[in-house]
Amino acid sequence: MCTRRTRFCFRSFRYSRRFYYRVTTTAILVVVFILRLRGLWIFSMFPFSKLLTSITGGRSIDSDMRKSLQNLMAKPKFDFLPNYKNPCFITKEANLGENTKATDGKWKLLHHDSIHMKRYDTGFGQNQGINLSRHIYFEEHQVWAGRETQQDRYPDSGPRLYCLPYFLIAGFPKCGTTDLWHRIIQHPDIVVHPEKEPMFFDNRRFYNGTPTISPPVSQTEKDGTWTLETYLEYFTQATKYIEHQFEARNGESYHGRITGEGSVNTMPINDEWFQLPENANLREPKYTNADHVHHLVPHIKIIVMIRDPVERLLSGHLYFSEQFNYNTSAELFHNVTVDAVNKFKDCLKYNTERGCAYNKSITTIKNRIRVGLYAIHIADWFRVFPRDQFLFLKTEDYVKDVRTTLVTVFDFLQLEFPPLRAPSRFLFKEKINERKRTLEMLPATRKLLQDFYRPYNDRLWKLLGDKRFHYTYP
Repeated sequence: MCTRRTRFCFRSFRYSRRFYYRVTTTAILVVVFILRLRGLWIFSMFPFSKLLTSITGGRSIDSDMRKSLQNLMAKPKFDFLPNYKNPCFITKEANLGENTKATDGKWKLLHHDSIHMKRYDTGFGQNQGINLSRHIYFEEHQVWAGRETQQDRYPDSGPRLYCLPYFLIAGFPKCGTTDLWHRIIQHPDIVVHPEKEPMFFDNRRFYNGTPTISPPVSQTEKDGTWTLETYLEYFTQATKYIEHQFEARNGESYHGRITGEGSVNTMPINDEWFQLPENANLREPKYTNADHVHHLVPHIKIIVMIRDPVERLLSGHLYFSEQFNYNTSAELFHNVTVDAVNKFKDCLKYNTERGCAYNKSITTIKNRIRVGLYAIHIADWFRVFPRDQFLFLKTEDYVKDVRTTLVTVFDFLQLEFPPLRAPSRFLFKEKINERKRTLEMLPATRKLLQDFYRPYNDRLWKLLGDKRFHYTYP
């Protein structure tokens, strides 16, 4: 039998519990909202994230960082010189090149006679790990001595020549791009910085904790991050070489050497799009790396290597296990794959497909499943670049016939294939960046990945108009 006293106690308890739930729920929502604003997306899979997404505009907000980032789309177009094959321009702006600390650009000829085994110098220091046979055509190939003096540097202000890349290997990681890079830069008309990947568009303009470039780029960056001026300084030595090498054409000097870079994350990785001032208050990126590259170098030639996304994913997993020294196994790879697939599918419930492809919170270095969504990434580049500025290479074809691929690449870059007496310079047998660890994928893992990538593979070959890139599975 319930007395007035007991009814009072029960009513008080009931009201207290309701009050407790309300306070707790409110507190959780406040905490999640704050974490979302600070860029922590660990709650993005929960249903109420849809509400938070509409509140934050689909982005994490860091106003201080946004203010420090350059708006590349607001930069004026460069007036490239007509007597340079490479995109080069002259500026009189004092702030470009100010406080430079560049290496001097002293040059010398290296003469090799009958050395049995040696490393070939591509123009800026030796490519580590490339052993070439004794029959190498070295004539007229200049290399940088690597000394650093005040002489022969570009002035800190006043007129100065700058060059941007003529070509870019924009994707995709673990598809053989490093091996291709070290072969094509043996061409005497290509001069490059020894560091293949400056990672400006996808990485260094956002973070200050990236590894140091060697030899170092002049310190034009702010707070450790790269500015556009830093990226231009990256090509300083290549610019000096291009400037000093020329031939007479119609009574005028013509500079026919070219430079390039091979940051293979430039195409697939746009993870910090929401931090860019030109993408402020947007739920999806209006501008990606494709727009920024096009704005700076509209006629750049873009090389893309594509590999079966299932095999590429496993290769990437093994690569990072070596780089970060973590133990792996077929079971671990299966578990992280299941987790990545589920997170991507959950993301699609509350975000667009494109938004999930550029959402770094749903994958880790152990399983970057988003990189293999080739059709999504390439479509963003097709929005701004014409099809004829791309060269798409299939990794499986490259492995089978390196020479044919190199002929195709040089033809795309409008370079003559070097004399047949120097084939070892390009066709050396050693593979570059070949992984040491191996792993046999579980059948269940392979089936899961094949089902995941199948619709994107179907879209890829239709997008490219080339059935060679139609990866089919049983």
